[in-house]
Amino acid sequence: MDTDGFINRVLPLRDKIFRLLKRLCHSRADAEDMTQEVLMKLWLRRLHLTEVRNLEAFVLTVAKNQYIDKQKGKISFAGLQIPETENVAAFATHHQSDGAMVLLDNIIARLPEQQRLVLHLRDIEGMEFEEMAAITGMTANHLRVVLSRARGAVRSELTKLHSYGTRKG
Repeated sequence: MDTDGFINRVLPLRDKIFRLLKRLCHSRADAEDMTQEVLMKLWLRRLHLTEVRNLEAFVLTVAKNQYIDKQKGKISFAGLQIPETENVAAFATHHQSDGAMVLLDNIIARLPEQQRLVLHLRDIEGMEFEEMAAITGMTANHLRVVLSRARGAVRSELTKLHSYGTRKG
């Protein structure tokens, strides 16, 4: 891939790379740094990018792997499990206030890493299961299960928060 091809095909994916990394690492600064690192890796391998069939899936896989590489050697507290929202994007559309978005981001941040990744790819990026399978290495059926669990956890937490003090117990 020549310079123009890289500029026209890879650089437009920069925002998707950033959003994915920000969702995974919860830090804007770290996501920006890793986005630059991913773009640099892709630039250095640009001659081989013409062989890639699904460029977007490949680029997001590189981003996911960059995150995983950064996490190696760190202690992870991502084991928090929250005990099913139809669509996270639909919730965000109905609740446009910054407070609701911060709340939603905090709930999603507490999901296990695999659920955060699948939820982001499907509900934020709008990817199909085949594309997600190429990025994650999971089967479409497994992706559906993980997505259902992630949505369920978000739904449960939102229900719990919005019904606080209204139930007798």
